[in-house]
Amino acid sequence: MHIYKNTGQSHIRDRRGVHRSMPLSSISDLELELDGEVLSLDRSTPRADVTFVSHAHMDHVPRRRSAPVLASPLTFDVMRARTGRDHVPAERTRFGPYTCRFLSSSHAPGATMLHVEGDGLALTFTGDYCDQENAFGVSPEHVACDVLVMDSTYGDPRHRFPRREDVRADIVRWVKRVTREMHGSVVFGAYTFGKAQELVRILTEETGVPVLVHEDIAQLNALCERHGVSVGDAVSASSPEGQEAAMDTFVLVTPPRTLDAARAAYARLTHRPVVTALVTGWGSRRHRCFPLSNHADFQGLMNLVAATSPRHVYTVHGSNKRLAKAVADRFGIETTPLGR
Repeated sequence: MHIYKNTGQSHIRDRRGVHRSMPLSSISDLELELDGEVLSLDRSTPRADVTFVSHAHMDHVPRRRSAPVLASPLTFDVMRARTGRDHVPAERTRFGPYTCRFLSSSHAPGATMLHVEGDGLALTFTGDYCDQENAFGVSPEHVACDVLVMDSTYGDPRHRFPRREDVRADIVRWVKRVTREMHGSVVFGAYTFGKAQELVRILTEETGVPVLVHEDIAQLNALCERHGVSVGDAVSASSPEGQEAAMDTFVLVTPPRTLDAARAAYARLTHRPVVTALVTGWGSRRHRCFPLSNHADFQGLMNLVAATSPRHVYTVHGSNKRLAKAVADRFGIETTPLGR
């Protein structure tokens, strides 16, 4: 098993004590070579025989025609719906002595990590990762590995999130106050796939307020439902039912890019208070913000390393250098930040 990077070569010791060489290349071409075949990870690369897609956020989906795609059924269908391209599914999970299997990452509906095992070596690629149970009752799965290639989006030690159940309670409490005490409505900005579905599930379960969604979100909600993910009883804001519900107090979930326009339109339509908020771990200076993140914070990432006991850790995206240093300092294992 090789991880390609075109600079240098590092060595790890597998669980039998045998040294394994792992040549490396740039993160834009992150690949595994398995028994002579190339498996690209959340990237479409010219050399790839198969492309693994961890989840259907657009920064992880192949932007051009790719090799056959290895992904969960929900990820594959959402990816196809969002890109409009008829990707070819990979029909196998075995490459010579190496077997690939999915582990839940708890990041978004259908999101998975990839665990590769064979020839005495085990590797896990996380893609984007959340360390806590999501609103659909899905928790991340942890399996021991020799090599961990991990998300470091929030890998800076300064990134600390409150508990998800506390943020969830804050959202519900605020929606009830706006709709019951102010007799107003709420417009939430949330990423179209993943965050929007989780927020809809929370709002429909706990607020008792009609929930409307942008048409793009409604289409993805329906796709999730077809795959057995119960999102909740929300209606498209553009449907007759949605237009009727907007005549009273309501909650709307819409992509962040449409947040201000939606607030202004509904304020004119209803002549009642309409307030806005974003749901993101990044914060905002312009809007109220609830830090319900689908990523692990710094401590959650450190807990992932402790749970999987790797010999070598590669950090990808975000604060990759700071996380690599922190992991090396705390666990005394070899680390390599990938990319800039």
